[in-house]
Amino acid sequence: MPAHPAPDGTSLPRAQKPEQIDNRTQRPNIGGMDTSVEAPIRLTERARQRLSFILDQPELAAKFVRIAIQGGGCSGFSYDFSVDDALDERDDVVISPRPGGAGAGLVIDSMSMIYVAGSEIDWVESPGGAMFNIENPNATASCGCGTSFAID
Repeated sequence: MPAHPAPDGTSLPRAQKPEQIDNRTQRPNIGGMDTSVEAPIRLTERARQRLSFILDQPELAAKFVRIAIQGGGCSGFSYDFSVDDALDERDDVVISPRPGGAGAGLVIDSMSMIYVAGSEIDWVESPGGAMFNIENPNATASCGCGTSFAID
């Protein structure tokens, strides 16, 4: 595994890919320390089923779903869901594995995690449509459609 320079000039091994097993997020193993933590975002069974349905599509075989927080929306921040294939080993947190456990299924970058830690993601179907809904305990306000939020 290639090395990269540390701030003190020594070489550190390149970070390993994060993995998640049984709702524990595995961060890269640094210096033999156990860097796993309880997954800061919980998925309901409906959300897991929908994620599996999405990722079971043949054209998404090597891809995963990414959640990102962006500035904007009617409340200040908005949730962005996208399909991606570029995992940043040093910054991304794997929230859920792919169906069958082979690789990442749901990923969030560490900066976005600050805004949604402790959240629950559900899949909601209604006469108005279907979507992933995030119940965010950090939000102090949200818009009526549920796609944007504010934090004081």
